[in-house]
Amino acid sequence: MIAKVPTTPNSMEPYFRPPDISARAKRRSLAWVLTFPFVSLSCAAVVVAGALSLWAGEQSVQELSDRLHLQLRERIRGGLAQYFEQPKRATRLFLMALNSELVSPQNLQQVGQYSWQLRQAFDASYINFGLATGEFAGSGVGRDGLIVGERSAALGWRYEEYRADRLGRRQQRLGVYSYDHRKEPWYQAAIRRNRPGWSAIYAWDSTPEFVSINYAVPFRDRRGQPIGAIGVDLLLARISAMLKELNVHPELTITILERNGNLVASSNEQPLFVLKTSEQGSTLERITARTSNDLRLVAAFDHLNQKGGLGAVVSPLSETFQVDHQTYLLWTSPWRDSDGLDWVIVATVPRSAFMGQIEANRRVTTLLCGLVIVLAVFLGLVMARRLGRPVQSLAGAAGQLAAGQLNHRAETFDIRELDELAQAFNRMADHLRNSLIALESANQTLESRVTTRTADLAQALEDLKSAQAQLIQTEKMSSLGQMVAGIAHEINNPVAFIHGNLGVLRQYIEELTDCLTLLGLTQSGAGSGAIDPAANATIDTEELTFVLDDLPNLIQSMEEGTRRIQEIVQGLRNFSRLDQVDLKPVSLHDGLDSTLLMLSHRLKRYSDRPEIRIVKQYGDLQPVWCYPGQLNQVFINLLSNAIEALDQAWQQQMAQQSSGETARWTPTITLQTVALKTDQGPQAELVIQDNGIGISETIRHRLFDPFFTTKPVGKGTGLGLAIAYQIVVDRHGGQINCESTLGQGTTFRLRLPVGQPAADPIA
Repeated sequence: MIAKVPTTPNSMEPYFRPPDISARAKRRSLAWVLTFPFVSLSCAAVVVAGALSLWAGEQSVQELSDRLHLQLRERIRGGLAQYFEQPKRATRLFLMALNSELVSPQNLQQVGQYSWQLRQAFDASYINFGLATGEFAGSGVGRDGLIVGERSAALGWRYEEYRADRLGRRQQRLGVYSYDHRKEPWYQAAIRRNRPGWSAIYAWDSTPEFVSINYAVPFRDRRGQPIGAIGVDLLLARISAMLKELNVHPELTITILERNGNLVASSNEQPLFVLKTSEQGSTLERITARTSNDLRLVAAFDHLNQKGGLGAVVSPLSETFQVDHQTYLLWTSPWRDSDGLDWVIVATVPRSAFMGQIEANRRVTTLLCGLVIVLAVFLGLVMARRLGRPVQSLAGAAGQLAAGQLNHRAETFDIRELDELAQAFNRMADHLRNSLIALESANQTLESRVTTRTADLAQALEDLKSAQAQLIQTEKMSSLGQMVAGIAHEINNPVAFIHGNLGVLRQYIEELTDCLTLLGLTQSGAGSGAIDPAANATIDTEELTFVLDDLPNLIQSMEEGTRRIQEIVQGLRNFSRLDQVDLKPVSLHDGLDSTLLMLSHRLKRYSDRPEIRIVKQYGDLQPVWCYPGQLNQVFINLLSNAIEALDQAWQQQMAQQSSGETARWTPTITLQTVALKTDQGPQAELVIQDNGIGISETIRHRLFDPFFTTKPVGKGTGLGLAIAYQIVVDRHGGQINCESTLGQGTTFRLRLPVGQPAADPIA
């Protein structure tokens, strides 16, 4: 019923609800609404500008890094190519002098003088010339300054070393040593490969101060056979000095490594060998990138190893890596020589060296962002103060109106939009007062209409319930009619048999009575005490024997007929469960068997359709708590539908067969029960499957809808499966579903909880 609207405008408290405090707490203040957009927009603009500035700086850093890498790579390659070209030119000139006999290889003093001149022209530390016969001559720079040396038979195959003047002339003999150039790696490599090439890096005279690499070429006779070699030593310290003189950036470190990680040269002039002293003596050990004292180089080497090592560097690369929470740029580039050198140039520089101005710009951008945010907050608060008072005044007027004071009106303001809002509010208050007066009258009329309509709906609901009950009862009576017809058919057979045998039994009894009378064994023939011979002659012995033999069979067949009637009655009693209308534990197998007994007349062969084969695959089920009579109604509905589907399938089979051809299809209904263990507890699953015509997908989704049927008008109510669904799901808390494919049969699957339910779901 609708509440009446009060007639007095000042008594509106019952009509209007008080404001929700929790909802008010979730709303935003005007200051927040006005400030947040300004702050958000300002922050977004500053952040975007800062991000673009930072991105531009990053791009500039990347471009600068690429240009610097390119410049550095070209300068190092040019310097290395120029430095390593000198021994090649020197050896070519030496060979030309020997081949043109400008210098005689047998005149070792002349050879030493010429090597001295070559050393002066090219930046070489030592120039060697040795023959396979043992003669040797050379000149260069040693620990004692400028030196020349010679080894020959005249010196007893001893190596003598002299201090030389600026013209290469011998001055003071410095010493005599047991040196044989034929045992040196540079000489052996040149003779073995018979072509120019580089030796391995070695420490000259077994001291870590003079680290050299030798370029050696074979000296051949007129037949092309090597008879000696020329070797030019280059100090690798010159390469380190060249790297240091590049001076591209003060924090830039350049290192040249072999592919195995051994140091070749570095801009910080790291030593390439370290002297290790032990009890066995002193040995020189090569320094690698991993054993270097340059932590930056060690970190770069580890980073490269994670990417495949130095062997994977086949082209110039630019990367970054971390050392002590600082980012470094890493430039790597391969360098190869046509005569076998294969090195990797590794350069590192702190990324912060290029980010100084960008960091300054970032700080300025952050400061500007903070200033803009503060200014935006200040302007937002000023605007909120300017607009807040009129809005609060309007809110107060609205509160008075909500409290029932419809005579209260809002004041005017100097802001045009807010003044228009106040005037609209006052007009709304006037319309509200008039509407409430009209609403009171309409309310009274509506109340009477609602009362009348409610009574009509209640009557319609009662009529609907009555119609539904009648339809359900009709469905039940339809099933009962089919069952009664089957029972009548089943009982009629044994009753007719017994009735037919009663006449034969009466005839047998009359014949026996006549025989007994003739024999004087009845009351009418008693008293003589002896059998009349004439009477004995009239008795047909064969007929009497037949009667005596057939009488027990006749009585046994009549007993079989009465037993069949008892089974049918017992099956009817089990099916109807008239003595078990309450919730009780029963066997599903008994219910299925009794239902099959009630439908046995429909399973038998009729017309040209063969008998429907029943396949029972019963599992080990414990009794199920249920309403037996209702479940039997479900069974008879499902089995009746299966029988009808098989009948239709047989008709289709016959229509498709040629004349005189016998169908091989056998109508079959399979009954299967399985005990299940689920999360909801133990359940019993019943599967009823037929190989009939099947159901299309469209019809299958509507099977359990009330009043839906595919049967002709007057052949079905459409409530059978709907009632089955209500009994299984609503009444027993179980599940029922249908699986079917058109032309391949139908399967109904039921699941029922085994245990006793707490209460009737629809009680």
